[in-house]
This record gives sequence, structure tokens and C-alpha cells, in this order.
Amino acid sequence: MNIDGQEVTAQRIDSLIDGLVDVRYHWEATTQRVNRLREGGPAPVLCSEDSARLFGLGQNLSTAAFLRTIEPGQAPSIPWNEVNSSLQTVGEIPTRDELEEQRPELKKLAEYRGLRRLFRSRPQAQIDIYRRYAAIDGATVHSVLTGVDAALGSTDRGQFLGIDLAAMRPAITEELKCLTGWEVHWHQPAELDVHRQALTRLGEVEATEKSLLAEVEGQQRSLKGKLADAELRQTDIQILDQLTPSTSLRLGPLQHLNLLDIEAATVSDLTR
Repeated sequence: MNIDGQEVTAQRIDSLIDGLVDVRYHWEATTQRVNRLREGGPAPVLCSEDSARLFGLGQNLSTAAFLRTIEPGQAPSIPWNEVNSSLQTVGEIPTRDELEEQRPELKKLAEYRGLRRLFRSRPQAQIDIYRRYAAIDGATVHSVLTGVDAALGSTDRGQFLGIDLAAMRPAITEELKCLTGWEVHWHQPAELDVHRQALTRLGEVEATEKSLLAEVEGQQRSLKGKLADAELRQTDIQILDQLTPSTSLRLGPLQHLNLLDIEAATVSDLTR
């Protein structure tokens, strides 16, 4: 089918939808950064225990939002009016769910040709959606969003390369000390990697220990079972006969049978 001078094929539909999905991803990431920086955020916690708390600070969105909370005056200025205006020029971007739902529907346009046009009504709804999607200039939107990212101090990959943790260390230290009530110690990622690897090895040792203990306990249970079974097999009826003082109970007919033999025997076997 030809729409506005372009032949609509299944490949063209896929290319259009894939491009808009990329635009949507970029739009979602940029608007998330805008909202987080506008609102600020807490100190990014990696893990917490009763006696310690580990914060992860780096050139990322969580750290940038935290720094704007504790030192709004020192944080780089963001031209919010320019940011808001740029986002408004982007307009509405279809959601990823909507785009994937429309993909098979729009491909019906490629089938509307030849004799099929004589027996099918014109798919006007799909034509309108195709025109709306095709009107979105993905390259321009990416360019605008990249400009917004730059105004926020971020790359389009979410890296805040302008964050200077060394310069902000005194303010961060004071904030974390007030937050936790503890002394604050700074560590480099390489140091934490050593501790993490040691903890991993310790966990592996503990898992091996538990596995060995379980294996030993299983072998002990198996040995006890085998010993009990052997004891039963060695218990001859003659021994039980000698241990019963009552003359009214004589087990003579069952002599030379062990307890397991008696358990497996039928009534007729025991009354012969």
C-alpha cells in the first residue's frame, strides 16, 4: 500500500516501530533523570546491617540526586525553564506497549494491495496511526533529549561526569554522620571488591561445610539402619524362645526364623 508517496512494507513498519521504541526508551530515561534531580533523593544505600551501612556514591543519577538534596547551592545549576521547554517540544511519544500492539496491526497495511483491495475496506484507522507515527522525527527527538541530558549534567547513558566527590566529601561526610550517628569511612571500589571476594569465599566454605555435615549425617543414618537390619537378621527364634519364661508360650515351631522372616511370612507359613 502506498501512503503519502511511500510504499508501506512489513520491513518499513518494523523499522518505524523499532526506531520509535528507541525514542521511547530515551524519553523515559531522560524524564526519569529530570524528575529525580528536581525532587532530590536519599543517600544511595548498597547494604545495611545493625553495625554498619554501606553507601554507593559515583557519577550516577542516584548520587547526583542526593548531592542536590544536601548541597543545593553547590550543585551545578540546571536551567529548568529550558529543560521544560525542550521536553514540551518533543510532544507525546507512544508507549512501548502501544507500539508493540500496533506492530501487527500496521503490517496489515502491507497486505492491502492488488485484488485484496477489491474485497476489503480501506484500513483507515491503521492509516491514521501510521501517519501519526511516521510524523515523529526520531533523530530530532534524540537530539533534543540529548540536549536535555547535557543540561542536567548527564550523558545520554546516564553518566554524570561532572560530579566531583573529592570536593563534596566534607559535606557528604557530615550528612552521613548525621544520618547514621556513626563515624564515616571512605573506601575505594577496589577495596570493597577484596572484601566482597572474601565474603564470597567464606560463603562457599560454609556451604561446603554444610554439605559435608549433611553427607556425614546421611551416612550415619544409613549405617544405623544397616546395623539394626543385621541385628534383626541375627535374632533367631530360639533365642526368643529361651527368653520367654512362660511355659504356655512356646515358639518351637518357628525356630530358626529371624524376625524379618516372620514379618514376611503368611499365616499358613507360620502354622505349618
